[in-house]
Order: sequence, then structure tokens, then C-alpha cells
Amino acid sequence: MKLIEKFKNNPKNVYYLVAAILFILINVVGLILYQAKNNNPETIIVETIVEPSVTPTDGPEPTDFPTPTADPTPTLKPTIRPTATVTPSPTNTPTSTPTNTPDPTATPTGAPANTPVPTETTPVPTSAETI
Repeated sequence: MKLIEKFKNNPKNVYYLVAAILFILINVVGLILYQAKNNNPETIIVETIVEPSVTPTDGPEPTDFPTPTADPTPTLKPTIRPTATVTPSPTNTPTSTPTNTPDPTATPTGAPANTPVPTETTPVPTSAETI
């Protein structure tokens, strides 16, 4: 009874009591939510079991489904596609030289970077030719 009188005389103690109760409730709810999130059913404190209610209905029972009359495993038929034959026509023969012949003056593409590129040299005229 002295404890109750202490709370009556000092309103600060009521605040501490309310804070302690809220602290405990928040921790319990947080613990339940944390355990439910981690999906650990052994440590969940609150467990809810909901059993479905069965009511009689008019009509056939759910297990009285009609049996299928068609073959459940359909057979696959092969698809026959027509084959095309290509015959060359005389108008498609090439009349000019092919364009993919290598250019003898072009630099080779596989040449290393330090290989000098051949350049065309012009002859230097001698003094006898200029006269």
C-alpha cells in the first residue's frame, strides 16, 4: 500500500510507470514482428490457427468433378514444310570483276605498328639531267 501512496503523492512516478509499461509493450510487439519476419515458427509467441467453416451447399460435392472425355496426352503431328529449290538463272552471272580484290597499294591490315609504310619515291634529278 505504501507503493500506491508513493504514486499518488508524486505524479512523476506515474509517468515512469507509464513509460515502463509502454517500453515493455513496444519490445514485446517488436520481438513478435521480428520473429515473424524471419519466419522462425519455433520462436513465435503468438500463433493463430484459422479453421475454415464448412457450410452445406446445394449441388454436387466438390469431389464429384466430371472426368475428361478427351485424350489427356495429345499427340504432336510433324509439320511438313515445303522445300525450295534454287536454280541459277543466266542473267545473274557476274559480268564485271569482283570488287573485293585486294589493292596492291594499300597497307596491310595485320601489319605491326612499327612497320614502316611503303611510300612512293620520286627520283631526284641529277645535274646532268637538268641542263
